[in-house]
Amino acid sequence: MRTMGIAQRVRAAVRSGRDRVEVAPAPVVDDLPPSLTIGILTFSLSQLGDLHTIASVTAAAARAGCSTALYGLRAATTDDIDQGISRLIARKVDALVVVEAEVLETPEFSVPSSVPLVVTDCVASQGYPAVSMDQVDGAWQATDHLLDLGHRTVHHLAGPAGSRVAWDRTRAWRASLRHRGRSVPQEFLGDWTPLSGYRAGQAIMERPRGDVTAVFCANDQMALGLMRAFHEGGVRVPDDISVVGFDDVGEAEFFWPPLTTVRQDFDQVGVLCVGLLTEELRRRALPPEEAAQLAPVETAPHLVPVELVVRASTGPPRR
Repeated sequence: MRTMGIAQRVRAAVRSGRDRVEVAPAPVVDDLPPSLTIGILTFSLSQLGDLHTIASVTAAAARAGCSTALYGLRAATTDDIDQGISRLIARKVDALVVVEAEVLETPEFSVPSSVPLVVTDCVASQGYPAVSMDQVDGAWQATDHLLDLGHRTVHHLAGPAGSRVAWDRTRAWRASLRHRGRSVPQEFLGDWTPLSGYRAGQAIMERPRGDVTAVFCANDQMALGLMRAFHEGGVRVPDDISVVGFDDVGEAEFFWPPLTTVRQDFDQVGVLCVGLLTEELRRRALPPEEAAQLAPVETAPHLVPVELVVRASTGPPRR
C-alpha cells in the first residue's frame, strides 16, 4: 500500500475525517415501484452552485425513471425545513434531497425517518448520507498552483460567512499556505456576486503595487468582478496579478483572459444523490431479515473529485 504523503495527510486533517468514496453508477430502478418522486428542498434559487445541484439531481432522477418535486425555503431555519418537508410529504414524495442545509448539522434538528434523505454540501451530524464536492482538495489545488508558479503567497476572496462551502475553501487555502511555510494574509470577504469581486479588486488596487500578486477567488462570478476592476484600473491579468476562480462556469473559458478555475462535476452529485436514495428505498422494500444482512448505509460524506483547469489568467509573478 502506498504511504500517504505529508500534503495528503494535511488535506485529510482539514477535511475533518471525511472519506472519499467512488462515484456510484447511475441507479437502476427496475426492482422499485414505478412513479417514484424525489423531493428537493433548497434555500436558494439564485446561487449558481445550488442551481447546478438541483439540475443534476433532476436529470439523474429522470434517467432513473423518477420524477422530482422542488420546494424553495425562505430561510435556513428548522421551522422552514419542517414546513417544507411536511409539504413535500403531503405531495407523496418517496425520498428527499436537501441542498446545502447547514441547519441539519445542529444536534437539535431531526428529519422524520419515514422518508429517506440525502443532503448536499453539508456535514450533517444526524447520520444522514451526504454528498459534497471535494472543496478542500479544490482550494488546495488552486493555492498550490499559484505557489508553484512562484508567488510568495496567495490572497483569497472568500465567499459569505455562514456558508459551509465558502468555509471549506477558506480553511483549505489557509492550510495549504501554512503547509508550504507561507504567510497567510487576511482574506477579502465577498458574497458570491461579481459586484463583491469588483469591490475587492478596488480595495486591492489601493495597496502598493506588487503587494498582491495572486488571488484565489471562491467562485468564478467574484473572479469576473475582480478582473473587471483590475482592467479598469490598468492592472494586467496575469502579468501584474494572477487570478484563479472556482466552479468552471460555462463562461469561464470566455472571460478575458480565460479563467483558470476549479471544475466541479455536478452531474456526479446528482448520480450519487439519486443512487443513495434508490439504494435505501430498495433496502426498505426488502423483508426485515434480508435487509438486516446488508451492509449499513454509508453516512460519511461522499466526496466528488474536482479538477483544476489551467487557462491564461495565471502566470509567474513579475520580477
